[in-house]
Amino acid sequence: GGYRSTNIDRMPISAQDGLFGVATGTREGIGQVGTFDPYAEVSAVTLGNASGIETKPYGETAEKYGSGTMLLSGIRDGSWTCIYGADFGDRGASVVSFKVRGYRSGAIRISLGSPDGEVCGYAAFDAPGREFQEIAAQLDKHPAGKQDLYFTFAGSGYELLSWRFTA
Repeated sequence: GGYRSTNIDRMPISAQDGLFGVATGTREGIGQVGTFDPYAEVSAVTLGNASGIETKPYGETAEKYGSGTMLLSGIRDGSWTCIYGADFGDRGASVVSFKVRGYRSGAIRISLGSPDGEVCGYAAFDAPGREFQEIAAQLDKHPAGKQDLYFTFAGSGYELLSWRFTA
C-alpha cells in the first residue's frame, strides 16, 4: 500500500540449541516499549509510519557518506507521517513549529489517531526559500496525554527538516 512499516516481530530461538526458528511478520509488531517526547526538536524522518513521502541526506557529511542528517522530501498532497505514543503530559501542547524550505507554499495538518483523525490545527506557509525557515502555528486543540500524532501534507515542492511542540 505504499506505507513504510518499522515494526519488529518476535524471533523464536530454541532453548535447546539456540537456533533461530521461523518468524512471522505482522503489521502490529511486538508493540511500543515506551513513549515519545513531542517537546524535543525531532528530526522529521523520525516516524512510526508514513505514506507518499521520500527521505534524502541533508548536509555535506550525509550527502558524501549517505547517512547522517536526513530530511523529508517528495512531499505531495495527502502524503503523511506519524509518531506513535507521543506523550504530551497533563497540560498539553499549544504551539507546533516546523523547519521548512522550498519554493512553493504548503500546509501541514496536525491530527490525532489517524491521518483523518481529530484535527488539532494547521501550519501554513508561503514559499520559505532555499534556507530552512521555522514556521509556528497555534493549535486549536491542545493534545494532552499519550497520542498517536499525524502530520498530513498539502502542496508539494518543499522539504521538512524537523518539528517540535511547546506547551
